Amino acid sequence: VLPIFFNSRYRFEYITDYLKRLSPLGNDLRLTLEAVQVWLQSHQTIRFVFTPLANFLFSPLLLLGYPRSFYFVLFFTLFSYLVLSILAVLMSNRRNQPLVVFIATVSVFSYGLQFELERGQSHTIALMLSVLAIYIFHKHPGYRFFAYLFFCISIQFKFYPALFVVMFVDDWRDWKIIFQRFFALGLINFLLFFLYGFKYFSVFYNHMISSAQSTFEMIPENHSIRAFVFFLFNPENNLFNANTLKWIENHAASIEYALSIYFLICFVVVLFNVYSRNRSEI
Repeated sequence: VLPIFFNSRYRFEYITDYLKRLSPLGNDLRLTLEAVQVWLQSHQTIRFVFTPLANFLFSPLLLLGYPRSFYFVLFFTLFSYLVLSILAVLMSNRRNQPLVVFIATVSVFSYGLQFELERGQSHTIALMLSVLAIYIFHKHPGYRFFAYLFFCISIQFKFYPALFVVMFVDDWRDWKIIFQRFFALGLINFLLFFLYGFKYFSVFYNHMISSAQSTFEMIPENHSIRAFVFFLFNPENNLFNANTLKWIENHAASIEYALSIYFLICFVVVLFNVYSRNRSEI
């Protein structure tokens, strides 16, 4: 950690080039804080727009300045990874615990964590909050308020933790309670989008729509299905011959839909398996 992230040039120093080096370190965090600062000072938005709650929670980092803000996120990300590893051990059965510890250990050297640390991203933090919420919900039901709080914060950081809402179930046969809980969590997260008023929500909504339709984020660092398909037929990657690249490009939308449907099928199969066994434990 020290030679890579604390060198005097604030550059990512690593032995391979599979990560595009951006200087200085913490590029994504710096863009986030820039957007937060512009909004707080002039109520204007720039190229990136984040949820109101994320803006609010990131704003204290402006007081630290760069690079101290980056170091804070760096250490908090590593702390979040440690918490995730401990929760994974606590939530697994005794037979699988050695395997969980092994995976958590080797994953410290993974591309994903290196990318998180180098860019100053918050995926690990959001996932930690979401998994911690699930753990509290099932293991400490008397503190479920904090479970819901952490879960909502994780969704406001990154939308995809919303998928884990299916883990907030005591009894899969009690549809009334399930609907009420899911509806309440959805309503709270929707209302949080209006924390800065309707004007900001409108800008945020338009930004999300334009981002989904643009090719600006179609880069290898983007791990969405659409970015993956774009990566396949991008001639700069030299993955296939010219005819194959053209065929993939012409059928990119169909491939994207097929992969999305495949994910949905897997998700439904898992839910059906859990429902049929009426399993709610973790």
